[in-house]
Amino acid sequence: MDDGEYGGYPCPVNDGEGGRWIFWESSSVDVLEGDMQKIRCSMLDPASGTWSPSLSLPVPADVYLSQTPCAASLPDGRMLVVWSGRTRADDWALYYTCRENGKWSDPVKLTTGSEPARAPGIVADGEKGAWITCHYGAGKNMKVRVIRISQPQ
Repeated sequence: MDDGEYGGYPCPVNDGEGGRWIFWESSSVDVLEGDMQKIRCSMLDPASGTWSPSLSLPVPADVYLSQTPCAASLPDGRMLVVWSGRTRADDWALYYTCRENGKWSDPVKLTTGSEPARAPGIVADGEKGAWITCHYGAGKNMKVRVIRISQPQ
């Protein structure tokens, strides 16, 4: 990877076509500079052994912090990326985007945000969906939540 890539919480994943991807959150300094924190990705070019220039995944316009991405390759060849996003109204929710035919879908809000949802994990379910885990709530009310997506958009 380029030494100039800043951020955190990298997540590596192999796609169904032999591609290797890395997803990570951009630097939170972006927010201090008036920008949004984004989910970034890069793919390894197997011919050259180099990583592609990084790209930002689509995130909702009202989300200024996008953090802790995780990804899984689904059995049907699609790639699913889930992350935690925060709005200025302090709404922490999980979002996902799905890559199909070389394009990322618009982001989908997976949890309500009425209770904070953070630090997602993901595994493909062997069909066309995935199981998502996260910590949900705050303080003494924090729980582990499991969500199944049967047909990601």
